[in-house]
Amino acid sequence: MTDDATFKAISRRLLLNAFVATGSASLSAAAFGQGASGGTTKLIVPYATGGTADLVARAAGDRIAQKLGAPVVPDYRPGGNLVIGAQAAAAAPPDGRTLFLGTGTSQCLNPLLRSDLPYRADQFAPVAMLTENSYLFVVPPSSPARSLKEFVDYARQKPGQLNYGSFGVGNITHLGTEWLCQMAGISMQNVPYRAGTQADLDLLGGRLDFLMTTFSILPHVKSGAARALAVSMPERFALLAETPTVAEQGYPDYDVRGWFALFAPTGTPAPLLKYLNEACNLAMADASVREAFAPQGLVPVGGAPDLLAKRIAAENARWAPIIERLGLRDKA
Repeated sequence: MTDDATFKAISRRLLLNAFVATGSASLSAAAFGQGASGGTTKLIVPYATGGTADLVARAAGDRIAQKLGAPVVPDYRPGGNLVIGAQAAAAAPPDGRTLFLGTGTSQCLNPLLRSDLPYRADQFAPVAMLTENSYLFVVPPSSPARSLKEFVDYARQKPGQLNYGSFGVGNITHLGTEWLCQMAGISMQNVPYRAGTQADLDLLGGRLDFLMTTFSILPHVKSGAARALAVSMPERFALLAETPTVAEQGYPDYDVRGWFALFAPTGTPAPLLKYLNEACNLAMADASVREAFAPQGLVPVGGAPDLLAKRIAAENARWAPIIERLGLRDKA
């Protein structure tokens, strides 16, 4: 049976509430005798408005809605370390009307850290990776280290005496720093923060020795108020091309990246997921989307659903033993 024949077998209601339009007449709503509008699709975003997640949700949602010919409306559900939004998405019916902007925290770390989580990772069907981003390892200008190697040497001289900031116990900045410490054979004290902006400020003020942070600190690096030692992904970041990666500096297996991806409730029909994936890939290839993402350190990715599933499996395999070693299960 052809894709179109399979697709026609799905109810028109399901069809029109998925992102099925990919610019091809054979896949448009009109091809099935329907009007241009199939109702509103809700994209649950587990963050407040105004941040990076908002940018990704709006940029991706707007472009995908153009393919659908119907609105895609962000539904902001912040709080609970992304649990509130994820729980709402997991409980939604698999009819194509509800989608979820997930992250490594919602899909990997939370299930690994909490036994009482009110949702399960298998309640989400992967649609497409949207973006990924690197993190920066920075030190204050007063630090004697001008490279990652120099900082590791410095930390080895002061075992347990230096501190590092994180965006909370069990956060990727906590686990990512501990993974680096494990690789380098150093020990530092974690100072967890409820907000990354406060960690940045304490690093700038010299109250932290080391910090894994987002590219929001980039203006301070450019001004000399902070010193960047490394980026966390294996590829250098274009806006800070002079800063080497962790992998380049003696730790070739180190690769930590944040990401946003699109999910649907498990049980959403496979043809709907397929065409939704195609629409996401078109959105991530849009030049204006790439231009909007670049200053935030976001790299559009796209790809097939199975690539997203493999990413989640790989991250689970990476973080599970670190979480166990640190004794963070049900304590983060």
